[in-house]
Amino acid sequence: MSYSLASLQSQLRALSQCGAFIRPPRITLPRAETFQHLACLWEESFPSASAAQAAAQSQLRPLYESAAAQMAAFTDPDAPEGMSLRFQSAFCRALMSLRADVLACRSTGNAAMVNRLCAMLTPEAVTAELAGLAKRLAEQGTPPVYSDACARIRYEVHDPSDGESGLAWLAAKAFRRHGYDLLPAVQWLEETGSTRLDAYAQTFAAQATLLVESKLVLPVQAKLSLLARRH
Repeated sequence: MSYSLASLQSQLRALSQCGAFIRPPRITLPRAETFQHLACLWEESFPSASAAQAAAQSQLRPLYESAAAQMAAFTDPDAPEGMSLRFQSAFCRALMSLRADVLACRSTGNAAMVNRLCAMLTPEAVTAELAGLAKRLAEQGTPPVYSDACARIRYEVHDPSDGESGLAWLAAKAFRRHGYDLLPAVQWLEETGSTRLDAYAQTFAAQATLLVESKLVLPVQAKLSLLARRH
């Protein structure tokens, strides 16, 4: 025979592992502007806690949206760099390679069996369900709640009245300033988003494995060994 049955079986089993090698992106947020507004510096601080909070949340919002967009680019079933289409691409390449090798072993004695196997080695039964799988798992790949990110903002107060008394205390109170540090919230968004994408990719790969095995590997495996008897 011009082919190795063991090699064909190995290629068949490998079809279900196409998702195991797909790694999600790490969430990375831009650092083009400062995340820290020191309360002790008049020019970058704020006159009240509410003003500092409003400015911090306003600065955080586009960063949060950037993290959400990066996550969606991996979980969206129609995104070119998404888990679903990347799995589909790897699966179809491996499947076509296996199909070509099965077809190459065709002979007078096994032609009918090879034809039946090649008819089974098509991607539609699997690819038709990948988008649905991605949608069912979409919640795992969503960004954390915005309010949870806001809760990680670190606020500070510069109060020159500390240690003063009387009129000096009263006068110093007028110079009380507020600041914030956005970096803890940004780092938390990056870490949490990346962790969620890791979990999404692992779950997707595990469920895609079961899908490929049930729709393709097991039905074909039962017939593949018959090639050895019909050459």
